[in-house]
Amino acid sequence: MQNLAQKYRPKLLKDIYGQKEVVQYFQSVVRKTDLACRNYVVLGAYGCGKTTLVRAFANELIGTNNCQGHPNYLELDSSEIFSKKDFSILKDLIFQYQNGWRVVVFDEVHLLPREVQGQLLKMIEESEERIFFFFLSTEREGILDTIVSRSLDFNLSTFTHDQVINYLDNILQKENITISNECKEMIALKVNGHLRDAIMQLDLIKISGESFYVSNYVNLMGLWANYFKEMDRVIIDELIKNPVPILRDTLDRFILNELIRRKQIFTDVVFVKFYSTYLKMKKNINTDNDFFCFLYILLDFIKTLRN
Repeated sequence: MQNLAQKYRPKLLKDIYGQKEVVQYFQSVVRKTDLACRNYVVLGAYGCGKTTLVRAFANELIGTNNCQGHPNYLELDSSEIFSKKDFSILKDLIFQYQNGWRVVVFDEVHLLPREVQGQLLKMIEESEERIFFFFLSTEREGILDTIVSRSLDFNLSTFTHDQVINYLDNILQKENITISNECKEMIALKVNGHLRDAIMQLDLIKISGESFYVSNYVNLMGLWANYFKEMDRVIIDELIKNPVPILRDTLDRFILNELIRRKQIFTDVVFVKFYSTYLKMKKNINTDNDFFCFLYILLDFIKTLRN
């Protein structure tokens, strides 16, 4: 029985959500294999799709819908390679003859000891085999510069708040699951751009129901505070000195920041309802003057609640 993260993990490059430019590049590599670079460093936070990207590439290169277990695909956990002796044993496995192209993956390559990375560098420099090497990591620090310099490097981004919401909507529709917009907002804030974590939250809701999930797995004020923890408090008089486009982009954050710092004004439920109402109201703001008036009305409203 698969969980939702396993069920909806992309098998092919065309099915990968986001990362458009990186996906297009590797689609080109599949078409022009002999001309392509053989070594790749892929960086990115957990849950952003590094392993999924490589497996989807391997599936298309090898011609299968599940490269795991295929003799032309080798995925190694760098944390289990402790010494040159370990690596020497693996070297025979890496270079055993197989017909066709192969994909060899070192996951969390920054965990490899430096002396092992030195051996790895020599191996990829001298290799004339039909092998693509992928070095995956959540951290750039710890990977030998010489390995990076001999590879093409890609940095996969985490997903925006709206991208997470859109992806959740897609899964919810396919699974015929209904949750409130407020709950989706909570999930998107909680996972902070990590798509895999977002899908795992749906598994929780699928089992326990939305009410139980919100009550037991969501610290709403903590989510808002964490999301905007690097923002300093600003008053509206200072805020409106910014150009209007910047002001529009920062308005949501401003409101949330104000409400977080005065969280005693709202219960969690009222807070979500207020913010949802604000998003609906914002759609009716058509001119700059409307926009500034709305900010001052909001400021008066917050002052009233404080009193």
